[in-house]
Amino acid sequence: MTTDCENLLKKFLILNPNKRHSLESIMNDRWMNTGFEEDDKLGPAIEAAKPPLDQERIDVMVKMGYTRSEITHALSCSSFNEVYATYHLLGTKPSKAVTQPPPQIQNTPQSNRPQHIPQNNRPQHIPQNNRPESAPFPQNPQFDLAQQQIDLARQMV
Repeated sequence: MTTDCENLLKKFLILNPNKRHSLESIMNDRWMNTGFEEDDKLGPAIEAAKPPLDQERIDVMVKMGYTRSEITHALSCSSFNEVYATYHLLGTKPSKAVTQPPPQIQNTPQSNRPQHIPQNNRPQHIPQNNRPESAPFPQNPQFDLAQQQIDLARQMV
């Protein structure tokens, strides 16, 4: 370990916070700026500017039942709630699996069906509202509602 690196670590490891070096002092340390020009030293990070609000997404969300003030407040404060999440989910492109239509299943005569699977042993589809209580994954109405809203919003866009 170089002596410059050792000196920098000593600046970090001072127990008394009043005597510990500031972040600015550490960023100006010789070891931290090795390989940089004198006028190209490290500085504090500058947060990127937020892009302007997408009015189309906001209009879709208003149709979904959110108010404009609720949407702008959630986005300006980065609230990380359902309003913020919905806005950003509406801006994402659906995956290939969602955008491609499901393959068409043709009804074939009984004689063309595979012989190794008897007709009476095929799994039956259980409608969502008739699921038995012992189903492995219980229904989550909030998730279902959120998914329906997102699907509806994507259709509107």
